[in-house]
Amino acid sequence: MQPGHNLPAQFDQPVPHRGPEDHYDRDASPARVESARLGDCAGGNLGNSSSFGKAFDEMLRANFIKKAPKIAVIQAQGANPLYNSFISGDRTLKPVHANTRATAIKIGNPVSFDKAWFAVESTGGIVEQVSEEEIAIAKSKVGRDGVGSEPASATTIAGCRKLVEKGIIRKSDNAVCILPVTCLKTRTNTVEFHRDELYLDAQRTTTLSGTQRISTGGNGNKPVKLPAMRTR
Repeated sequence: MQPGHNLPAQFDQPVPHRGPEDHYDRDASPARVESARLGDCAGGNLGNSSSFGKAFDEMLRANFIKKAPKIAVIQAQGANPLYNSFISGDRTLKPVHANTRATAIKIGNPVSFDKAWFAVESTGGIVEQVSEEEIAIAKSKVGRDGVGSEPASATTIAGCRKLVEKGIIRKSDNAVCILPVTCLKTRTNTVEFHRDELYLDAQRTTTLSGTQRISTGGNGNKPVKLPAMRTR
């Protein structure tokens, strides 16, 4: 925190790192936090979204901020128990059999389900789901801008794009998308996408095969074969 903020004494003392909520507690000024209308993060085990909700709650209680951004939790369509619960209004966790190439959020029985519900509800947020195609294309588009992300992180971008299309996020809004992991975690995903060999049920033996192809939406950049250079 920057000096000069009028906070209770206990907030001036160093505390152990608790999780993602510390990034908001320590790195964000009140003006920067309040300027964001929505904070967008992918949801698997729901630890990140829960931590952000806790951080915003603590900051409000400490009068560090006057209003908190809404939290949007984005889940892969094949691993979406929080989305199902949000849409139905039934706050009972109903586990699903997770099936997605976004392996970091391939979780059908999330530990922090109830905490994530609090984060969404307390900030007036939303839960959305995105398809494998939407995730893959979002990953490609941010990669084209020089941001290398793995599929679970790209889920955040896919969700943001979908919320803009639905009019939930206005083009004039400030939205913060959380991409915690780089493309180095799942290098094969990038290669398979650009070779148009991306499958939900990929089988790797001596060759790559599958029956459930994930569309690249024309965004693939297939490798080009060049003739070998000969030197005299």
